[in-house]
Amino acid sequence: MMFNGVFEPSALQQLPDGKLLIAEDEPNHAFSIISIDKTGRFVEDEALDTRVITGFKRRLSDLEALARDDEGFIYALTSHSRTRKGNRSPDREHLMRFKIQDGNVLGLTSYDNLTQVLETDHKLHDLIRERTKAEVSFEEINIEGMAFDPVKKRLVLGFRDPEFNNMALVAFISNPEFNNMALVAFISNPKDVFERKAKPEFDEVAVIDIDGGGIRSLNYDPVLKTYVIANEVKDENGQKFSQLWTWSGNPTDEPQKISLPNLQHITNVEAVDSITVNGKPQMILMGDEGNASQKITAKYMLVDYSQLGKQ
Repeated sequence: MMFNGVFEPSALQQLPDGKLLIAEDEPNHAFSIISIDKTGRFVEDEALDTRVITGFKRRLSDLEALARDDEGFIYALTSHSRTRKGNRSPDREHLMRFKIQDGNVLGLTSYDNLTQVLETDHKLHDLIRERTKAEVSFEEINIEGMAFDPVKKRLVLGFRDPEFNNMALVAFISNPEFNNMALVAFISNPKDVFERKAKPEFDEVAVIDIDGGGIRSLNYDPVLKTYVIANEVKDENGQKFSQLWTWSGNPTDEPQKISLPNLQHITNVEAVDSITVNGKPQMILMGDEGNASQKITAKYMLVDYSQLGKQ
């Protein structure tokens, strides 16, 4: 299925009122709000989108991840990547917490020093060293996944870069790659970060094998009761294709690949979440494959959980 006015979706979250909040890479259209009517049809509202974007009172470039905690707060994260010229940009270095009600952005707080913390935090680097026996440089950062850990109340960061020779890094604010490995890091004190301006504290990291490519999407799925990860790799002919994985969140557990019919019809899957459509839970996937200048909108796919299978 195709959107009418969404072009490069990179993340989504369902709001408490049932609407969908979609983040896009482009600063001029950083957020969209989608309503779901009684037939299950997605209803877009450009005026509402503009109202929400204006409510952030800042330029947001390269938005990549959204998460929602158990108090209804939404967390939004830009990639923290450098520009094509290799320069840092304040527009790309935002970690925010807020609520949206009736199109209004409420309780907005932000932490804009994550890059420096990643580069200099001794605890984080010790955790990575313990896991990999290697030193990691965060000179190249690209964070494209973020989830909320409902058990330990942590923020989970999934990295596209740096990579550990094709492994992805997941950091829990209590993702680089390594031989097909991706980095995940856990932030243990998100509430203090936004309410008391505390420095993020990392209490755990994981380096997980997802066949390379880095993490493009990371979310906690309440139906599967596990994390779902999307990444993109190349086949033997050099053609890119997306993959889906489940992962327990335990650093010693291996991700499990998900078999999903028709996944090949969406390229560059960057937004995955569990949503409820008229009372029925479904998984939604969106591809960052549109082009606003060419008026090519993005595709999305709704999946019944019974369609998912392990490879």
